Amino acid sequence: MHFRKNIPVTVSKIKKDTAGQAMSIAEQQLGDSYIQENDFLGSDTISLCAVRGKDMVGFCIGKILEKDQFTSLHPVVSASLTRPFAYIDRLGLVASVATDPAYEGRGIASTLVRACLDAMASAGLSLVCSIGWKSGGSVHVGGILERFSFRPIQEFPDFWKEDSLAKGYHCPICGEPPCLCSAVVYIRHAPIPSAENNIPTFKPTRQKP
Repeated sequence: MHFRKNIPVTVSKIKKDTAGQAMSIAEQQLGDSYIQENDFLGSDTISLCAVRGKDMVGFCIGKILEKDQFTSLHPVVSASLTRPFAYIDRLGLVASVATDPAYEGRGIASTLVRACLDAMASAGLSLVCSIGWKSGGSVHVGGILERFSFRPIQEFPDFWKEDSLAKGYHCPICGEPPCLCSAVVYIRHAPIPSAENNIPTFKPTRQKP
C-alpha cells in the first residue's frame, strides 16, 4: 500500500474574488453546475479554502441553518432526523468538500472539515449533518466523516435525480442528468465537554444518627 504524506496548508475564508478558484475545483470533482458561485457566499455559509503557496487546493462549504430551513431544503432527509430534531432549533450542515485532484490523499479534506466543525462548535451547534455522495459501493467523504465521529443513519437511492433534472447539472459518474447516485445521511452530536473540567466536586457530609 502506498501512503502519501499530508501537506501543510493555510485555511481561510472564501471571498468573492476567490470563489472562481473554488468553482474550478468543484467542476472537476463534483460535476459541472452542481455548485454555483453564490453557494460560497451566503450569509449562513461557512466557506473555507485550503491554500498551498499561491494555489487553492481544496474547499469546504458548511451551513448554519434553522431547523425549518433545513426541512425546507431537505424534506426527505429531515424525516429521518425526527429524534435528533426534537432537541434543537438549528443545526450545522457540512454540505460539500472537494480537493484539487493533484492533491488528493494529502489530508486536505480532513483539515477543512476539522476547521468547519470548529466554526460550528464556536456557534454553539449541538448537531451537525452531512449528506455523503455514494457511488461504486463507497461514500466519497464517508471515511473523513467517520474519522470525526459522524455516523451513518440512512441511505437514499437516486437522491439527486430530481434535483439534477431541475438544475441540469452533470454527475461525474452518471454524466448528463438524471443523476442516479445514492446519498448516505450522517449525523454528529457535539462532543461532551471533558469530565475533568465539568464534574463538580462533592464533599461527604456526616449524617446525624
